[in-house]
Amino acid sequence: MAAIIVLSAAPLFAQSFSSRHGLSSSEVEQIRAAVLQLIEELRKSGSPRQKAKVAYALGRIGPLASAAVPTLTSAMSEEDPELKKVACWALGEIGPVVGESAESVRRIAGLLSDPREGAEIRRTAAWVLGRIGVPGQTMHVLTKALQDPDTEVRAIAVISMGKSPAASDVIGVLGPLLNDPSERVASAVGSVLAAVGEPAVPVLVEALNAPTQQARQTAAKALVQIGAPALSKVAALLVADGTEQETRAAAAAILARIGKPAVPVLAACLSDPNQKVRLLSCRALGEIGAPVAADLKSLELLQGALLDPIWEVREAAALALGQVGAVSARPLLLQALDDEENAVRSAAAKALEQIGVEHL
Repeated sequence: MAAIIVLSAAPLFAQSFSSRHGLSSSEVEQIRAAVLQLIEELRKSGSPRQKAKVAYALGRIGPLASAAVPTLTSAMSEEDPELKKVACWALGEIGPVVGESAESVRRIAGLLSDPREGAEIRRTAAWVLGRIGVPGQTMHVLTKALQDPDTEVRAIAVISMGKSPAASDVIGVLGPLLNDPSERVASAVGSVLAAVGEPAVPVLVEALNAPTQQARQTAAKALVQIGAPALSKVAALLVADGTEQETRAAAAAILARIGKPAVPVLAACLSDPNQKVRLLSCRALGEIGAPVAADLKSLELLQGALLDPIWEVREAAALALGQVGAVSARPLLLQALDDEENAVRSAAAKALEQIGVEHL
């Protein structure tokens, strides 16, 4: 009867534990007493189903169930798959303290690396390694799991690796997985590399030339998330002589999405000898908008692009000046109304309308 009462009360304890108001000392003592009873219940011989319920209750209690770590660890050696999975999950809910138990870590890693275990158990083990802080000695197990036939196991392993303080050490391992056939895995890799930050930039920039659109888009998204630390290498790709046109356009788009920090970098590209670079830079500055008008030096360079020898660049410059609201560009835009190219004249007229200037 006592065990039934504890099982039914455990979710309430868990809810109290997660409350923003915290726990009183008496509530903590109640939870600890409940944990001891649940541990005793789990140790008794009984049906795997009943034991799984007890393990689940301990997981719901969370960190205050740390006394149950050895017993839950033993439960992972049971034959019943559901009990294994729930006991493993409960350890993940208890959290980082589990990482202090070498035996617990060894058994969790064993579940992940054993191909005889079901996919759900391997997924849970990979998740738990992330929850408990990915002890250093298990990183090789997670790395091996990147080859798991189950998509979700691979994705969870990636995410768990990203939670390790040594995540920057596995950039070279994760980079190729941007080409994983699963969007779920590639997306997880992108998120982890974005979180790693500047050390991951070279791998991500290289991935902009990847054979799959998925890899290219994921890398671009990660570079935007990294932001300013990625500027120099993305800009270098934009202006490099050997850059493919599609990749060059992607680099410009990334700089535009990074926004304000990229304004001086893009403005400097307006003097590049490659007309495609100048054209893309004008367009990117237009997409950034108002922050360009606030940078006087960059705005001056953009206005200068109205005099570019290539009419497509002049057109892009005029449109960009309208997008950024460059009132100071009125004289040059009025002059552009007499440009020899109709597209430039139309762009100048549109820009003047956007900044609220009568020109007719």
